[in-house]
Amino acid sequence: MNGTMNALGGESGESDRVEFTASTTDLDKVRQAICAFANDLPGNGEPGLLFIGLEDDGRCAGSTIGDDLLKTLGGLRTDGKILPFPFMQVAGKRLGDRDVAVVQVEPSDNPPVKVDGRCWIRIGPRRSQATAEEERRLTEKRRWGNLSYDMRGVPGATAADDLDMRAFENDYLPCAGSPEVLAENRRDRGEQLRALRLVARNGEPTVTAILVLGRDPRYWLPGAYLQFVRYGGAAVTDEVLDQAELSGPLPQQLRDVDRLLKQGVAQGLAGPRREEAGGEPSHVPAETGPRRHRCASTGRRCLLRGFPRPCLGTPETPRRRLLNVAIHDRLIMATSLDDYASRSTRRPAGLPARRGRRGLNRG
Repeated sequence: MNGTMNALGGESGESDRVEFTASTTDLDKVRQAICAFANDLPGNGEPGLLFIGLEDDGRCAGSTIGDDLLKTLGGLRTDGKILPFPFMQVAGKRLGDRDVAVVQVEPSDNPPVKVDGRCWIRIGPRRSQATAEEERRLTEKRRWGNLSYDMRGVPGATAADDLDMRAFENDYLPCAGSPEVLAENRRDRGEQLRALRLVARNGEPTVTAILVLGRDPRYWLPGAYLQFVRYGGAAVTDEVLDQAELSGPLPQQLRDVDRLLKQGVAQGLAGPRREEAGGEPSHVPAETGPRRHRCASTGRRCLLRGFPRPCLGTPETPRRRLLNVAIHDRLIMATSLDDYASRSTRRPAGLPARRGRRGLNRG
């Protein structure tokens, strides 16, 4: 609050962020002022200040500022007349030789805010009831605030420092529009990012931009990684034959996991592994390994390590191709996350979870 008061110290009178009132008993007037600051129709994005105990010209009104008044002002937030509840602070301050009560109101993320069903706004030093058009604009601001997670900005991130603009120009843009449109496009990079909804209204990169084009996505989203595990059997208690954590932009993760899955499927189809006397793993013939079953459609016997279901297809269709398709579908399910800020490892439906190392957070 002190920082806000110092920032507004140069303003000698009322404005769209400052209001004076002498009365300490007219609580309806105080509620209307709180509502107007919370709606923030001018779009300042900064808190507003209500000074109680000052005349309109800034002179001291001689009001008594005590704890009872401060408690009453604080109770206005949750008395049920201002909806939705505003975010506000109340404190007693001394300005020179004058004691005043100060109410600091933050702009609401869910406008329009109303008092007894009426919407109040502030235009310059004047407070008034909102028209239908002004209330519609406040509703549009609320819709922007209710964006899906992937379209929200990442606080603290910047497009210049945290996005790979070379990948954006060489890889993303050619897929986003036809060559003719791109050749005629005279927008700068910032306008192109906004048009593709890769930056929020305040210029912060969105979650989608960080995941797809980020230089280090896990710095901002600790859960934005894939964990690859290959077991020696079908249970999570079986031996872990191979594991890896795949980080980086999402296209890179998908390329890496595709490579690892192909290697894992090839080794699984080759048969079970056992330890020799020297400690080196070796493959044994598929006929002697466990988990053999007969395909109902072809009559063939096959061994699918880690995939407890019969072989699919006919002799003309390779098992490996069908497995790659099934794994690819599961991979798409695994990467369709709704909240990458979580530290918990997500997995495809139907596959067992593994207890292991979790995502690391770089402070």
